[in-house]
Amino acid sequence: PAELILSLDKITNEAFNAVFPGLPPPPPIHLRMVSLKILSRIRNLGPHNINHLISFRGIVIRCSEIFPEMKAATFRCIRCQHIERTVLERGRIQEPTDCPRCRKKFSFELLYNLCVFTDKQYIKLQETPESVPEGETPYTITLLAYDDMVDGVRPGDRVEVVG
Repeated sequence: PAELILSLDKITNEAFNAVFPGLPPPPPIHLRMVSLKILSRIRNLGPHNINHLISFRGIVIRCSEIFPEMKAATFRCIRCQHIERTVLERGRIQEPTDCPRCRKKFSFELLYNLCVFTDKQYIKLQETPESVPEGETPYTITLLAYDDMVDGVRPGDRVEVVG
């Protein structure tokens, strides 16, 4: 679903620019999926849900502070000043090892002021009381919120998560 959602975001942004060609480009448009037909329970989530679009309800019990997370890094060769840019892939920034200009190995330094960062927040969600079997402890799950989803909920809020 992640690749599909990125493709839909890209198509939506291209469509906006095609329909309103004279306007300056807006901030990126992100599609949000809501109200899926099937609602899962937190205690039933498992490895079989990986790479599937699911929906579940819960109560926010904790929100972390907001952290910066690097989305794109800029590196400079300390020998020839060549600039390389890399983006986050599978949660990691890959530092270049060989300079394409001077061929020196491991000569890159990170230029923090030219990197692109996004906001990230950890949110702890607990099963709703009505979905907890009698006499059992509620299950919890930790979620990550990025960009405009950061700081959107507070402890005590009832939410439906799609992801």
